[in-house]
Amino acid sequence: MEQMDCFSYIGQDVDPIYLLLSKVTQDQPIQIERFEISLNNHGLYEIKSDEIHEAKPDLDSCYKFVKATIYHILS
Repeated sequence: MEQMDCFSYIGQDVDPIYLLLSKVTQDQPIQIERFEISLNNHGLYEIKSDEIHEAKPDLDSCYKFVKATIYHILS
């Protein structure tokens, strides 16, 4: 069973992680936990750390990946 958080109920639009990710641009990568997230020339969200290098096609899939990975690390 997947663990739910309050943002699953009230909406991701107010989730601080989602709000940070929505500010990512090609010129302005962000850092969340140990991940650096940037937008590449092809419009893909790149998520990098020492262990991973993932690319996601849009903000929502990037958000879901980062959120799931952070919750996995914390649990």
